[in-house]
Amino acid sequence: MKHSRRNYSRVLLLASALVVGFVAPAMAYDPPRPSNADLVSMLNAQLAPSTRPAYYRDSSSGRRFLFDRTGPHALLKYEDEDEVFALRASNGPRGDQFYRTDTGRVFLRVTELGNVIVFPFGDRHGAPTTLDATSNAIIPPPHPTDFKEALRQVSSNLAETLGEAPRISVDKALSDYADWTMEAVQTASIGVELAKKYANVDLRSISLKQGDAARLSIQGTSLSIVIAPADGFAGRPSSEAIAKAYVSLQ
Repeated sequence: MKHSRRNYSRVLLLASALVVGFVAPAMAYDPPRPSNADLVSMLNAQLAPSTRPAYYRDSSSGRRFLFDRTGPHALLKYEDEDEVFALRASNGPRGDQFYRTDTGRVFLRVTELGNVIVFPFGDRHGAPTTLDATSNAIIPPPHPTDFKEALRQVSSNLAETLGEAPRISVDKALSDYADWTMEAVQTASIGVELAKKYANVDLRSISLKQGDAARLSIQGTSLSIVIAPADGFAGRPSSEAIAKAYVSLQ
């Protein structure tokens, strides 16, 4: 009996020694302290992980935008603008991620530490941003209550830019997608207004058809747009793509 108790005591002592052996080095280890920049980056990454939409503020202009990475395409929308940009992600050096528009232009860079750098249209240097607030995901466009009246309004708005109202025609195949069709028309209108700042735009008609991917073409005074409603915001040309197409014709 005494022998058994003695063995049991030895086991307890051995177990205690093992625990102390593993714990002591961990308590003795003193990791290097991260810099202030690292702390901010880690905080941003914790508060706004890749699956959680969040508002960021451009430290240069003060403008705020919502960045949403919950879907197949990253989405970005400035608070003071109507257009939603669908961005395509690609990996860069040092673990950075680049987010580009459908024209290939880099719009955002997210560093490995979570810092977000924004490159507004025409800015090649970029501006740092600060995390402002978490948010809900960007929702699809609303269904227009009066589709024909909404088209007429877009045409009337374009008349102020072009001097005359272009005729807008929509293929019957898009009749079940009035929400995405109207969103594409409105985005095209933004693109035409942007193009007018850099090029001569002679536009008399806009036609929209359904297809398997977003496309656009310009023939004379006609702008043809193909949209893929199943791809959401990525299923139509961005305003930049439309503006770039007109500028390339000059």
